[in-house]
Amino acid sequence: MLLLSFFGKEEYNNLDISVFTEYPPDIVLEFYQHNFVNISLSVYQQLKEQFADPDNINENIPKWVLFIDKLLDMESCLVALEENQHLDFVGPAYYITTNTRFFFFRTPFEHEGTMADEIAELIELSGTPVIDDLIARHYATMKCKPSSRKSRDELLNDLQISISALEEIEHIYRQVLFQRRLIDARESFLNSPYAALNEPEKYLIKPQKPAKKRSVSFGFFQPRSKLSFEEACQQYNHDLKVYYMKYREHEKACERYKLCLKDWEFEKNHLINRSIEDIKKAKLKIKKGNRIIKIYNEILNNLEIHGRYQNIDSLSRFYYFLDTGRALSMQECMNLFEQELYWEDLKESQDRLERNIMATVCYLHAEAAATTEFEPGKQAENLIEIALRRLREISPAETS
Repeated sequence: MLLLSFFGKEEYNNLDISVFTEYPPDIVLEFYQHNFVNISLSVYQQLKEQFADPDNINENIPKWVLFIDKLLDMESCLVALEENQHLDFVGPAYYITTNTRFFFFRTPFEHEGTMADEIAELIELSGTPVIDDLIARHYATMKCKPSSRKSRDELLNDLQISISALEEIEHIYRQVLFQRRLIDARESFLNSPYAALNEPEKYLIKPQKPAKKRSVSFGFFQPRSKLSFEEACQQYNHDLKVYYMKYREHEKACERYKLCLKDWEFEKNHLINRSIEDIKKAKLKIKKGNRIIKIYNEILNNLEIHGRYQNIDSLSRFYYFLDTGRALSMQECMNLFEQELYWEDLKESQDRLERNIMATVCYLHAEAAATTEFEPGKQAENLIEIALRRLREISPAETS
């Protein structure tokens, strides 16, 4: 699913209350085309309470309440869900403008739903990629200015611009990925538009009436069998009552589905045209995003450093070297960077060796205590010698 796959929530389609307060239905449902939304009864009740509050000034809450109660026509069903403890959920309700189904559940969801900040990120990702103004000016200057030995301030500026370019590249990659997933979603609908409107699932199984069991030898009920049969009948009556309650809600869902079918042909054609247009726009956005990434890569290549250093961490350290005067050129930055990596690796190797020695000493100490191989006063010295000897046998390169 286009929305949830961006945030690792492929299995969850529920919305957090923050989404309802921050965004109106038309914006949110654009990301739920040809999909479904789960809403808990508690979230709906919070919306109703805030809607009834005369001091409430949030413009989105009335839109959602009217959308659910009137446009989806779910107000009576949600009252039944609230009052009837035997109902687990009601739905689906259909919004065929985006071909979105709605389910309302009695119990709150254990997992976190889609948050308002995630919707905000999707809105931003769905936009057209735009080149950063500062980077664009730097690129224009770079193309016009002849190559020459750069001053320290110029190198610092180049590094700062390059770090910004790397951050922008990461963001534009996400925008391009979003547009590609959008294309996949729209093409999936175009490949089978007639099957896109899903009818309510038939999940109910009618309970079976218990059969009378007579004794083979006597031909009449034993007291214990009679009691069991009466209990089974009581349970059957209860289950049948619950079944009819749920079946009535299922019938309402089927009625909503039939009403949608009347308008589906028109809405389907509208969605087909929109999907074709969305694909065209997405391809243009991908093309523009790739052009911007190409410009950013040219700026990175202008630094005249190896590709392995073209990352934010390395360039940030280069900036530090130049800013503190430890280096005066890119070559000196690379040399310092490699030296620091060498000493960091060496320190990590020493730390690992010390941990191995201590672990071996602790093990041998416990072993010696059990066997009393050494005198207590000489145990520590002897154990360290044994540990070092064993470590040299295992990893001579590290201990040499």
